[in-house]
Amino acid sequence: MKIGWGQSGEKLEYEHILLPDALAFLNRIDYHFGEKRIELLKRRHTINEQINHGPSFLNETKRIQEGDWTVSRIPKDIKEMAVQKKLLRGLHLEEHVDGHLRSASFYDFTNHFLRHNHYFYLPTIENALEARLWNDVFVYAQNDQRLPLGTIKVIAVINSNAAMETDEILYELKEHCLGVQLSKISRFEGGLTSFMNIHSVVRETCEKRRALVLDNRTAEITHT
Repeated sequence: MKIGWGQSGEKLEYEHILLPDALAFLNRIDYHFGEKRIELLKRRHTINEQINHGPSFLNETKRIQEGDWTVSRIPKDIKEMAVQKKLLRGLHLEEHVDGHLRSASFYDFTNHFLRHNHYFYLPTIENALEARLWNDVFVYAQNDQRLPLGTIKVIAVINSNAAMETDEILYELKEHCLGVQLSKISRFEGGLTSFMNIHSVVRETCEKRRALVLDNRTAEITHT
C-alpha cells in the first residue's frame, strides 16, 4: 500500500490498481504459486542456519552438478535486452492490490509481462527451490499467454548463501536464464570466506554452463 499526503497534511493510503485482465492474471499466479512462495520464505531461516555452519555443494544434486547440460542459447540482441530488463521486487515483499495482500514480485511481474516486457532481473534468490518457483511461474505465464517456452529471459540475482547452488539455480532456470549476478556478499566464518572465492565459484560454474556472470563492483562485503 502506498502512503501519500493530502493538501491539508493528512496521511492518505491508496492501493495499486490493475485492469481487470491483469488483475485476473495476477490472481491466477497467486492461486497457483502463492502458497509455495510463503512456504519457501519460511524455509529461508532453516536453510541459512545450515549454510552458516559451513557452505558446501549439495550431495543430493550430484546428477545436476556432474551432468552435461547448458542454459539455453544467449540471444544475439543481449545488449538491447540488458537495457530493457525490469527489476522485480523480492519474494518477501507484499502489496495491497484490489483489497488483498499480494506478492509484490508477482505484481511487478504481472505489470511488466502483460505489457510485453519479457526480460527481467530476478530478485535475490537464496536457493535453487526459489529458482524452481520462478521457473514454474514463467512456464505458466507463457502457456497462459500462448507464448513459446523461453520467451522470458532473466538474470538471476543471487546472494552469497546461494553461491554453492549456482549449478542448481541455473539448471532450474535453464530455459530462461541468461546468467547470474551476485548481490551483497556476506562473509562466512568457515568455508567460503571472501568475495573472490565466492566469485570464482560462480564464474567457473557459469562458464561451464555457458551462462553470463555479471560483476557487481559495488557489492558490499559485510562481516558476520
